[in-house]
Amino acid sequence: MDRVEQGKWAPVANERIRAQVELLTPVEREYFEERAGILEYGSTIERTAAEALALQQTNVTFKK
Repeated sequence: MDRVEQGKWAPVANERIRAQVELLTPVEREYFEERAGILEYGSTIERTAAEALALQQTNVTFKK
């Protein structure tokens, strides 16, 4: 099992960032998922692009 509780979140759609997302702490992952959802449903960008942007925002927020 990885650092995130197995099955808590949907798999990352963006294959290029999947490994990075799987290394996030539970708090960081929750932030990432929330940002990705807001970006996807609150705008016209696709899920893969929303995830990439959400990962960038997560890294900035958590100073990674």
